Amino acid sequence: MLVVLVDLVYEMLDPRRRPKSDQQLWAEARRVAGRMAGVLLREGRSVVVEGGDFSTEVELAEFENELPADAAVRLVRLDVDFETALRRARADDSRGVSKNA
Repeated sequence: MLVVLVDLVYEMLDPRRRPKSDQQLWAEARRVAGRMAGVLLREGRSVVVEGGDFSTEVELAEFENELPADAAVRLVRLDVDFETALRRARADDSRGVSKNA
């Protein structure tokens, strides 16, 4: 199984490593991650896509529209307590507003 990290795709698209707050760049990262996953699926690979934001139908569609028509998409959400999430956000230097609580 191969993993596509949407956050890393975002970083590849923004080599200056600015805070991850550009919504147009997130949309592009979702599309690129979808294309990457699509190539791997067409090669017969299993793919997990992690990170990014797929909380709206539009955001999910940006990703899904790049996949083969027969791709089976399953969304999994991990639920962690606030302290764990905040500790993880604060450890990521590329985060902006989400580091502040």
